Formats: sequence, C-alpha cells, structure tokens
Amino acid sequence: LEAAARFYAADPHTTGCLVLESARASGDPHSAAKAQALKAASRDYVRAFVARTHAGMADLVADYVVSMMSGLSAGAREGWSAERLGAVARMSAPLLAAMLA
Repeated sequence: LEAAARFYAADPHTTGCLVLESARASGDPHSAAKAQALKAASRDYVRAFVARTHAGMADLVADYVVSMMSGLSAGAREGWSAERLGAVARMSAPLLAAMLA
C-alpha cells in the first residue's frame, strides 16, 4: 500500500491510479469494462497470494487492500501529498498483521 501511495502521488499531472479511476468514472463503457477487469485481476492476485497461507482470510484481506488502494487513489486525485498518503497506508500495517495473525 505504501508503494501505491508513492506511485499515486509521484506525478502531480497524473495523480491516482488510471485503472481505479477509469473503472470508477470512465465515460467510455469499453474502457471502463477493461479497467474493471484489471481491477478484478488485481484483487484476484492479492487473494491468491493471501490464500497460500491464510485461506480463510483471503477474500476479506483482498477486499480491504483493494478498498485502501481506491481510497489512496482518490486522495491523490484530491491533491493529498505522498507523505499524507504514505501515512494513511502505514496505518494499515497493524490491521493487516492482526487480520493474518
């Protein structure tokens, strides 16, 4: 999540995540469908990674991570600094650790 936060705020002219923002608000249905498929693939990747060691928590953790990434992207689009986004992302570490304990 911290890497996403840095990436989302790296270029002030293109903040946020193109995939997440396109999936959320694209005026082109074809582009929105492709973006939603990429977003779903990202969730599936996180889910599969977590399922290797914590199968019972895989769906919940994947949903949480995708939700956090969407929120970080939205914050970047609103002009939040990389430091602010990173601080929010770091707040997730204890929760994720607790979810996987």
